[in-house]
Amino acid sequence: MSRFRHDDGHPVRWFGLGFRGSTLQPPGPPGWHRLIAARSGACLARAAGLLATISTDHGMLVADGVPVQLHASERIDVRMLYLDVSRMRIDIAPSRAVAVTPLLRELIERNVERGALDAREASDRHLIEVIFDEVHALAGVPFALAFPSDPRALRAAEHCLAAGDATIDRQRFAEIAGTSARTLERLFVTQTGCSIGRWQRRMRLLGAACSLAAGGSLNDSAFNAGYASPSAFITAFRRTFGMTPGRLRAETDRAMSAGKTSR
Repeated sequence: MSRFRHDDGHPVRWFGLGFRGSTLQPPGPPGWHRLIAARSGACLARAAGLLATISTDHGMLVADGVPVQLHASERIDVRMLYLDVSRMRIDIAPSRAVAVTPLLRELIERNVERGALDAREASDRHLIEVIFDEVHALAGVPFALAFPSDPRALRAAEHCLAAGDATIDRQRFAEIAGTSARTLERLFVTQTGCSIGRWQRRMRLLGAACSLAAGGSLNDSAFNAGYASPSAFITAFRRTFGMTPGRLRAETDRAMSAGKTSR
């Protein structure tokens, strides 16, 4: 891990870690935006009321001062790119799910190999400029889920996240929240755009996307997401994320193969 001191010569830093089966909060020193991605594996990241998948293809851009939690059931090697706030040319949302381009993946690994890019050296200065250009142009992806902000609904949502792939019925949700089922349903629709049932299904599908990106099978991912058949899972996955599980898996495999070839 490179040090997080601020100076004009090192506007890009990095942090890497590998873990599984736990939840952790990586460092968030002041004055740095963060791009969270993965060299291999996948996990869920939560920041500023948004839950998103982290993999070789998908990441999360997080603003300075916003804490992040990472939830991994399988092994993941995380790559976090720290970007000096003063060098950003655009305002960014507190958190956003983004597509990590092949070029940006390679630039992150180049930064890791070098320890830190030095803007006082011409070749490094060019790479730093390209990194910021790539970050400024990051496109959003649908592999994310909003959390409600109301404390009652948030309590129920956090219980659902902790329960993983378990299905919680509407009345039990209301009991956890400490309010009526009707009130809780209204809060979810207003604050997340999803009914309670749809919110739970999307959360399980996010978990399935992580499983697929980490190398899990289609059948296991479908079963763990609560679907009785792979065909029903494929239909729901495509309707929710705009691509099939097979395409997601193929893109992840391609990114992994490209990473191994380049090194």
